[in-house]
Amino acid sequence: MRQFELLVFSDENREVKKKKMEDGLASPYWLTTDLPGTNVNLGLWKYCAESVPGGLKICVDTTIRVTEGNKMEATKFLLVGLVLTICAVIFQLIGLASPYWLTTDLPGANVNLGLWKYCAENVPGGLTICVDTTTRVTEDWFTAVQAMSILGLIALVAALVMTILKMFVMKENKVPQFVAIATAFAAAIFILISIAVFAAKMNDLFQSIPFTYHFAFAFCILAMLAAIGAGCLMLVDAMK
Repeated sequence: MRQFELLVFSDENREVKKKKMEDGLASPYWLTTDLPGTNVNLGLWKYCAESVPGGLKICVDTTIRVTEGNKMEATKFLLVGLVLTICAVIFQLIGLASPYWLTTDLPGANVNLGLWKYCAENVPGGLTICVDTTTRVTEDWFTAVQAMSILGLIALVAALVMTILKMFVMKENKVPQFVAIATAFAAAIFILISIAVFAAKMNDLFQSIPFTYHFAFAFCILAMLAAIGAGCLMLVDAMK
């Protein structure tokens, strides 16, 4: 059977320990280093340079010396977030404009379906015929998929504009960054709804016909993932 020993400190010992802890927190001697012409001591609150030219001792707040590196690291998060947002816009544009969300082989033709165009390739005579998708798919759910995809692109463009404003114009203002975060996550939600509804409905429509999702559908998924990544990185940057 294990035995435990309970240590009881007197009020005097507690006061001594508390005083030592306070002295340790306040002391500017957590780290020391020698630089050319001066000896530097770093604490949690003070940064002191001793034996500077003239034999002086200069102390400043530690945050003045340390926050520069943190800001640089934070800017890296914001820069990567900007790159991901640009990629998300490009991916969503490709997915939105291309008639290659779905492909299937029908008797005598290969059919590709996008949000706006329905194309039949290798029809008799080797022709490719494209018509508006709405002439083939007239249900309300397809209009909703189109709308969600467009909203996703608009939200991504808004996130891109807000990120550029934050990085190059309104550097000290947090509002554009929080707007960029919100619009990036909103874009991801819009795109997720569009691809989820499209996939569910196509599985119902093509139950007896084999089909595969094409590259434009994959690009929309990549846009959603890039938007999530950008939003997360910009959120981490905002919290620093």
